[in-house]
Amino acid sequence: MQQGEYTCRSHCDMKIGIIGVRGHTNYVVNALGQLPDATIAGACDGDCGDDLSGFLARLDELEQATTVYDEYATLLAEEELDVVCIAGPFERTSEYILAAAATGARILTEKPVANNYEDLRALAAAIRAPAQVTPMMALRFAPAFYTAWAAVKGGAVGDIRLIHAQKSYRMGERPTFFHARETSTGLIPWVGSHAFDWIWWFTGSQARRVYASHSQVGNYGHGDLEASAACHVLLDNGIQATVNLDFLRPATARSHGDDRLRVVGTDGIVEVRDDVAYLMNADKDGELELLDPPPIFPAMLLGGAMEGAVPTFRDAVQVTALALAARESADRRMPLEVPII
Repeated sequence: MQQGEYTCRSHCDMKIGIIGVRGHTNYVVNALGQLPDATIAGACDGDCGDDLSGFLARLDELEQATTVYDEYATLLAEEELDVVCIAGPFERTSEYILAAAATGARILTEKPVANNYEDLRALAAAIRAPAQVTPMMALRFAPAFYTAWAAVKGGAVGDIRLIHAQKSYRMGERPTFFHARETSTGLIPWVGSHAFDWIWWFTGSQARRVYASHSQVGNYGHGDLEASAACHVLLDNGIQATVNLDFLRPATARSHGDDRLRVVGTDGIVEVRDDVAYLMNADKDGELELLDPPPIFPAMLLGGAMEGAVPTFRDAVQVTALALAARESADRRMPLEVPII
């Protein structure tokens, strides 16, 4: 799919609401150029007192006017929204999803979708079709990862037996809400969700058991935020997955993040590193030609045209359950079963 194919002119007069600005509102704002009839009808801080000035300045640059609401309930009640983007505070994500789903709007939400099992179970019980809840697993649409996924789904590596994922970021100076587990969710759920999503997306296999560890050493004064973590996950069919996560990427590194993936199958290996996808099997040993998927928000609006790629609410529940189990495993320093939710 080429870039020009996802200009969504059929979505006329699309009204978008923003709840919170702590997360990736850029996924929506940056896509407005492909959605000429879409508007940010209203925005609020998620009832937490956050400063919206940076977000509003970005809308001004795009010549987008919006209405600022003091409370998210008022935003949802007074605007007939087609889409709600939920981007924090992260500890209230499940609350916002439930409220937005009640309006019938489509939802693009931060991950994890809950910060504890109680909220996750309540959310899973409440959300039913035809509600559309799309978690912000936007790295699925990075060309190298999308290309690797397409190759694996096409049979390039045979049956998957091993998968390894890496997420490495600069720490930088993070806002104070990252300093506490209650408001950041922690390194494993916040950053690890992407890695766990790759595992689920590529294998389609249920995670059964996880053993994880994490450490705050090297977090440069960011409270109880972990700076590094490692996870071992046992999936159905004996598939093994490993994940390493860190906020230890040097400030001098050429990019903010270093995302990597290695998928080992019975017939070959696919790797993603430095934004390039590689395949080694009986027919090829080298780089794959990169596909060009749309970003996550236009892809979400395309519906069936991107089936299998656009993350679903079920995906969000699977990934969140694994993330919470891995965080608990690291806290308790013991392997744990991953609950089926």
